[in-house]
Amino acid sequence: MTHHVVQMSGGLGSFWAAVFAVLVYGKENVVLLFADTLWEHPDTYRFLGQASEHLDITPIIVCDGRNPFQVYFDQHFLGNSRIAPCTKELKQKPCRRWLEEHCDPADTILYVGLDAAEERRRPGVIKGWTPWRVEFPLMDDKTWDKKRMKTECAKLGITIPRMYELGFSHNNCLHPDTRYITSEGIKTLRETCGQTVKVLGRGGGWREAEIRSFGEQPTYELRLRRYDDEMTVITTGDHLWPVRKRAGRNAHEFRHTLVLSAGDRIAGMYGHVRSNVVPSTIGIMAGFTFGDGTAPAVNGQNQPARAYLCGDKDKAMLPYFAGCRIKEDRPRVLKVLDLPRSWKQPPPLEESQSYLYGWLAGYFAADGSMSGGSAVIYSANQARLETVQDVAARIGIATGRIRTAHRTGYNTERSPIYSVTLVMATLREDFFLLPHHREKFLARENPQRPGDWQVVEVVPTGRVEEVMCAVVPDGHVFTLDGNLLTHNCQGSCVRAGQAQWLLTLREFPERYALAEAEEQRFREEHGKDVSILTETVNGAKCTLTLRKLRLRAEVGVIRLLAPGSVQRRRHMTVKTEPLFEMGCPA
Repeated sequence: MTHHVVQMSGGLGSFWAAVFAVLVYGKENVVLLFADTLWEHPDTYRFLGQASEHLDITPIIVCDGRNPFQVYFDQHFLGNSRIAPCTKELKQKPCRRWLEEHCDPADTILYVGLDAAEERRRPGVIKGWTPWRVEFPLMDDKTWDKKRMKTECAKLGITIPRMYELGFSHNNCLHPDTRYITSEGIKTLRETCGQTVKVLGRGGGWREAEIRSFGEQPTYELRLRRYDDEMTVITTGDHLWPVRKRAGRNAHEFRHTLVLSAGDRIAGMYGHVRSNVVPSTIGIMAGFTFGDGTAPAVNGQNQPARAYLCGDKDKAMLPYFAGCRIKEDRPRVLKVLDLPRSWKQPPPLEESQSYLYGWLAGYFAADGSMSGGSAVIYSANQARLETVQDVAARIGIATGRIRTAHRTGYNTERSPIYSVTLVMATLREDFFLLPHHREKFLARENPQRPGDWQVVEVVPTGRVEEVMCAVVPDGHVFTLDGNLLTHNCQGSCVRAGQAQWLLTLREFPERYALAEAEEQRFREEHGKDVSILTETVNGAKCTLTLRKLRLRAEVGVIRLLAPGSVQRRRHMTVKTEPLFEMGCPA
């Protein structure tokens, strides 16, 4: 007889893995195995009991007999967000001992409740439970995400663990619709989830990254401003941002979303047009035609594209079209004939950098302006400016956000006009093909690096929703739309994030007090300046004890108020939301 053993963690995933096992093999052939760490939230036990009652199976509970802090003392090592020996000692070893005593690997299958968003964990779990065979009932059906699990529990009348409602998180992440810069243009996390892409990372170079989903978490609006441009990023409270130590300085330190202050300057990251890249003449012609050309069809017959050179402004473009058939279309307007119709379509991003650089220069000559000292492209078609952003990102030119204004057209109806700014500090003289554009570029005063995005405020969205992030092994940073630099997700549970411990302090003060006392006792007995948390001060990592974090909260440096209330800190408005130490079980 085959044993079907479900690794019950007290979370939604393991419950639904058990449901599937029972449906396929029957309850009499299924074992629910739960490892008690003696540090579980009381509601975990409540949920385990309710789930077991629904399945009509009495769980087998194994226990080492120690809690996490007792493990830390025994091993002379204080666990933290990076290394957690308690998982191995209090969960894996007790379960393995029971399996060795009761289950032959030849006729035993283990079931783990990881879903499709946690595919990356499959190899490690399989290896960790060798020689037993492991199956993942939820992983192959991508419809079984945490949202569906919650919905299905509600249908069964089962109350989900309270930790999910409070927002105990696993990772520091961003909303799936967050746009970020890749080697193939600007993408969203959602459209690239599960893929390996190249992101704009350390040193302004392209770095490989894997885009992953990290489940549902409480989210916050990080509102930013750069000059008269505004942007909002939906992020988690524990996400890390590189804050400049002083305006105009390159040095920065990473801070969590929830400890950002109004006026903090978040560092940017910019690529660069390589010095050996020169604007391709063919690219210039194509870009100009894209902006000031047509591709007509007469009587259903496709005609060659044509470009229009208007007045003295476009005389400088004539040499680029040398060899083409040119006619006068009307007074002061020349028509360049017999051009490829494909030039009226966006350029392939896999083209060479020289071609794309020439294309963008040509398009700017057609539809760009240097009035006001800024390089701006205008269009009535927003998709065209999204193409500009993609091409610019591909070759290392920074752009602003697409902005919308309204104008009165020929028929007196108001219609939108869109614009995007090219960041002057990332442009070169040879980008400007028209003399009056080049003159204004060269006449600009004190060329400086691009301005930083400044924090306006952080406010909770009031939502618990799916979040995603890049995992960037080389450098651990990547760049969002608007050239906003941000830290990547390490792909490991944020067990000891400041925001999570602040939630513990507010929601479970007794548990926080016990952890604080145990941490302090460990420090005193071992004579070491160690802590569960760390923080960065003047570029150096320092310990941050639970006692120090609590005192900061008590004196108002970090204020704990009821959910939805408003706190003020250094002139910044922050609405607090539930913040826990332990991540939700799988």
